[in-house]
Amino acid sequence: MTAEVIQAVLATGEPQLALRDGALLSLRLVRATEEAPAATPRLDPDATVLVTGGTGALGRQVARHPVTEHGVRHLLLTSRRGLDASGAGAFRDELVALGAAVTVATCDAADREPLAEVLAGVPDEHPLGAVIHVAGVTDDGVVESLTPDRLAAALRPKADAAWNLHLATREHELAAFNPLLVLRRDHR
Repeated sequence: MTAEVIQAVLATGEPQLALRDGALLSLRLVRATEEAPAATPRLDPDATVLVTGGTGALGRQVARHPVTEHGVRHLLLTSRRGLDASGAGAFRDELVALGAAVTVATCDAADREPLAEVLAGVPDEHPLGAVIHVAGVTDDGVVESLTPDRLAAALRPKADAAWNLHLATREHELAAFNPLLVLRRDHR
């Protein structure tokens, strides 16, 4: 890297930059627009969409979207409390009224074997087509107050579960893996 490039990088004031093929790149969040159809995965209405954390407040908001916006007719909602979660039965009934067949399973996606068992129950006539991972355990606090145990408890349902979902679904032909983040992945 030349002195000129280094001076140009420092002059940007950006906290992070990457140099790729001679171009400086910075991280930016941009609002999705109608002109970007590739950002929205096409979901097969006959395939099953898995929503982890699907009986929680955020999971419910997310689980409605494939049904109302993509015409998905088969949902598998998992959560640690399943139908015992407050309002889960009523939510399932709401989705059924919208035309979806809904299965609610008690399963912590951070536990690999129970997750595999739940996924093994997805019917062949409605194979798994997408995974939306909505996990949340919060342990608010400033960084200095986070202990290894608190950090592990907060990250387990996020990171461990995401890894388990990846491993359990890597052989599936998924249209999307966590469309909330619009992530696509190559299964090969």
